[in-house]
Amino acid sequence: PNYIESSCKSNNGKKKEKRKTDSENIKRKAEFETGAAIFTAECGSLEAGMRAMVHPRLSCEQRQVVVKNHSGRKMNISVMFYFEPSLAKRQDVLAHPTFSRIFLSTHKDNSVKALFVTRRQRIGESPACLAAGLLDSRNFEYEPSREMLLDRPLGISSLLNAISKPFSSSGEGIPDCAVAIRVKLELPPHTQRSVTLVLTAAPTRDQAANRLIEVRREGLLSGSSAAPSPFGGVEADLAAQILPDLFYPPRMLREWATAARENTRGQEALWALGISGDYPIILIEIHNAADASRAEPYMRLHRSLLLGGVVTEIAIAYHEGGEYNAPILEALREAARNAGCSEVLGKRGGIHPINLVNHGEDALALLMAVCAHSGSRDLKRAGIPPADYHAAPILPAEPAASHTSEPANTGDEPVTVISGGQFQADRFTITGHPRLPWCHVLANQSFGTLVSNQALGFTWAVNSRENKLTPWTNDTASDNRGEMLLLKLGGKIYDTVWGSRPEFGNGYARYTGRCGVISTIVTVKVPENGSWKEVELTVENTGDEEMDMQAAYYTEPVLGVNRGNARHTVAHWENGSLLFRNPFSKVKGSAILTALGGADGCDCDRGSFLTGSWSGGTLSPLPDPCAAVIIRRRLPPRRQENITFVLGFAEETESESACNSALHLPALAKDAPQINLDLPKIRTPDPLLNAMASHWLPWQALVCRIYARTGFYQCSGAWGFRDQLQDSLATLWFKPKIIRDQLLRCASVQFEEGDVLHWWYQMPGMFHGVRTRYSDDLVWLPFAASEYVEFTGDHSVLDEQVGWLTAEPLRHEEKDRYFKPDRTDYTSSLYEHCLRAIERASTHGGHGLPLIGSGDWNDGFSLIGIKGRGESVWLAMFLAITLDRFAVICERRGDTERATQYRKNAADYRHAADACFAEDRYIRAYFDDGTPLGIRGNSECEIDSLPQSFSVLCGLPQERTNIALDTALKLLVDRENGIVKLLAPPFSRSNATPRQDDRRRPVGYITAYPPGLRENGGQYTHAATWLAIALLESDRADEGFELLKLLSTAHKYTSGLGDRYKGEPYALAGDVYAHPECPGRAGWTQYTGSASWLYTAIIRHLLGLIPHGDRLELHPHLPSDWSDVNVSLKLNNTTLDIHIRRGSPELRVDGVSAPFVPLDGNFHDVVLTVAQPE
Repeated sequence: PNYIESSCKSNNGKKKEKRKTDSENIKRKAEFETGAAIFTAECGSLEAGMRAMVHPRLSCEQRQVVVKNHSGRKMNISVMFYFEPSLAKRQDVLAHPTFSRIFLSTHKDNSVKALFVTRRQRIGESPACLAAGLLDSRNFEYEPSREMLLDRPLGISSLLNAISKPFSSSGEGIPDCAVAIRVKLELPPHTQRSVTLVLTAAPTRDQAANRLIEVRREGLLSGSSAAPSPFGGVEADLAAQILPDLFYPPRMLREWATAARENTRGQEALWALGISGDYPIILIEIHNAADASRAEPYMRLHRSLLLGGVVTEIAIAYHEGGEYNAPILEALREAARNAGCSEVLGKRGGIHPINLVNHGEDALALLMAVCAHSGSRDLKRAGIPPADYHAAPILPAEPAASHTSEPANTGDEPVTVISGGQFQADRFTITGHPRLPWCHVLANQSFGTLVSNQALGFTWAVNSRENKLTPWTNDTASDNRGEMLLLKLGGKIYDTVWGSRPEFGNGYARYTGRCGVISTIVTVKVPENGSWKEVELTVENTGDEEMDMQAAYYTEPVLGVNRGNARHTVAHWENGSLLFRNPFSKVKGSAILTALGGADGCDCDRGSFLTGSWSGGTLSPLPDPCAAVIIRRRLPPRRQENITFVLGFAEETESESACNSALHLPALAKDAPQINLDLPKIRTPDPLLNAMASHWLPWQALVCRIYARTGFYQCSGAWGFRDQLQDSLATLWFKPKIIRDQLLRCASVQFEEGDVLHWWYQMPGMFHGVRTRYSDDLVWLPFAASEYVEFTGDHSVLDEQVGWLTAEPLRHEEKDRYFKPDRTDYTSSLYEHCLRAIERASTHGGHGLPLIGSGDWNDGFSLIGIKGRGESVWLAMFLAITLDRFAVICERRGDTERATQYRKNAADYRHAADACFAEDRYIRAYFDDGTPLGIRGNSECEIDSLPQSFSVLCGLPQERTNIALDTALKLLVDRENGIVKLLAPPFSRSNATPRQDDRRRPVGYITAYPPGLRENGGQYTHAATWLAIALLESDRADEGFELLKLLSTAHKYTSGLGDRYKGEPYALAGDVYAHPECPGRAGWTQYTGSASWLYTAIIRHLLGLIPHGDRLELHPHLPSDWSDVNVSLKLNNTTLDIHIRRGSPELRVDGVSAPFVPLDGNFHDVVLTVAQPE
């Protein structure tokens, strides 16, 4: 578990006594003894203690809580145990905690009075079950929903509030599982009661239950019967020194601080010493052969830790000359043999003798700078002991109405009020209190920040994953609070963002609030170009007295993937600016935190700063650093003042140091234009659709998916081949250069054989990606190229020269490979890249369909074609579309023979796909043995959305496609919960261990998801949008528009679905859950390519705008109750004002009847009259 605590409350008879629970009122003590850890707390006449013990034989622990009433009155006591299960590898949980928790579920078994936590397994994972119950088998209340227990944004620090909340004692805890177990005790005067929590772990539920029963039979452990410490003798003394430095910030060592400040080398410098740098380093210095025996207990401890899953690396520094005689090294080898560690000498995560004669004294300085623990000769823990820590309370601001507006296009735009907020023009104001974070992404192509309605979020430069400036925590309960703008007034500290009224718009986020008598406006902006952001604080003293005020911009620096290397951060203070760098950063550079005009002070001591001490001026390196700058002001009554903080980053270059470049950023920030997209504007009878299509969907597609490549629920930073190609299709309408660049970027990661990287990281000094057997990735290149050329008329892109990747193809036993491929020394045209992709993808199986490989668009179908014979019906349809479209390009280039062949191939795939119509639907795929997936009567996945939609888009017979659409609407659309499912019914049994039996063939990792989550029967918004497009293109406009409104997040908050959806009204979610515990709830919001497809569905398929290079055709599919639509946009430098109305069909351009709208660089007033609905 990540956390486990016990809490108590009491009330005396009829009179309820409210007790303060802050650390100043509770006396706490912790003791460690053989076999037990004991924690006690006293508050007035109430005393509580917890003894934690591990069973000597079984995977089991006991937590005995004893509560004592020292008063003369009866007390009613509640005892609550809380823990957050993981049942997964620690690194996986830390990398993506929210995603990791969706695989967990809880089940109460009343027969054994226990709660069981299980995890649906992915392929290759070992099964695990955790059982929780009370030692005396008494009953208990429980709550499995972490969301119900913790208060946002306080997270785990709000746990004490949970003890008084109502518990459901039901449910599985999906999708955010935690466990709270509560029992109520009656405590007479001067008595004590105890309750003991038992946790047992085993591979299966039955085994965990049996262990729990056995432990109950044996009874309460004691200090003598519990498992003792695994360490003994000198090893135990070492463990007492080293373990705290592995799991918590190490103690401050002056020698370490000096070495870390002078160090400029990063992790790669350790590789020359044979040390990976991926694990904590324990440094020992040995002076001679006799001294080598001192290393032996360290080696024994290393071995014990390794057996427990705690990996460290021991660096043993020594001096030894001579070519043949090496007594110190031989003594170290002998010590390793005695400790049973010979096999890890020189290995990754092992023990490394470092001869400083060979590596130089610089190696010792490097090791001292990066080590987690430096061994002392006297076995006493070195460093400065931590002082008592009492965090200063941080208070929320009070919300206040915003009286300002951005100048961009607000005019007389109407306000559309929904539950929780309101739309106006290109901004959204949050008026409610969302249970989940509502976020906004502000980014350009090299820098960005993600903010939420309660927090300033996190910031990155160059790459949102690899070079975070501040932390991304992915915790819906605590939000991203690694940045805070704090105000200190009269001894109180306020968070100016938490509690204020947020407003998100075109290139900015604004928070309006009040902190005491000071009114505040915080505005966050990112420039159109440049690696910085501005955070402007406007303060006004509304009181009648002068106020002394301090404003601090507080950050927790990362300069990497996470805070794991934060203690290597080196800061210096120059002219009112705090500059900090980290030699362990993959992206070499310097960050800057300052205020325009310079800040008055700074601090890097996180512990000290959070106690409210803002005058330290301490600079990192420190074991637990922050980076904060402070402005001090005295505000007269009614005085208003602006303070602008700047957080930025400069990369290291050959011509100028990053530090000097960073110091220039504040001057550049003064006049830099902010992000401001010029987007098509639509005006339909539906104001929410207007808001989404005129601003929020294209913003999400470009800024979040292409520029930032991050969101609250996924911090990727990677380029996805199929993903960003689809995303970039939306930019055809307002920034077509984006898709042009993306076509060339994707072509550059294509192998000579024609296949491509599925996703990859590409930035200065780093290029790695994953090669897979997914069968559809490469097809998106010719598809997107065809779209771009047809839309813009720009055929020159096809002649652009792009190189290839070269590497050994995947071996037979390999499903994928993550590596750094080489590049060829020759290039080919984008046209040739597209041809090679088509040729590689155009395979045929036993039914004439293309092979599915290790998955097609649905990556989760990873086992359907694992033997190389499984086929994809959907891919046949998609290839038919792509072949037909690319045949046009071939023909225009004079490649008529190829065009003819491609049209024939398309017809063959279309024929093969049409043969897969089964009664009232199209089959989804065929397994390796020829068994169909997606037919009536299947207990799992009897229908899949994709082939029903693409049967229309690829031009199969309408009499069949309409039947298929009817079936999809009947079986996949859940109007009550606002869901359009990907498939139904979901897969109910996990395929963790691949097998084939008479019940079900192995499908793939999709089955690891709980039923109704993500691809496993939830809504996948990409596919749901394609179904809406298919309905529109089948002239079923009312049904298609109904689906568009179901998918629109804004509409959920006017139809009564907002409370269960919980995500942002202005941003799509990539998936929406259909699980019975959380139907209609948003999954991953913001970071989803479905925004691009929904935007395309509205502009191209609903409103019917179809550009063809130098002309625009109009073929709208309007709902029957629409009579008037206006669109204003610019295409190919042609400004258009389009009005669509009902009447006698006619197109008029500038008052003259015309067959199409010319895109000739001039302004045109366009009126399209369409027939009245029948």
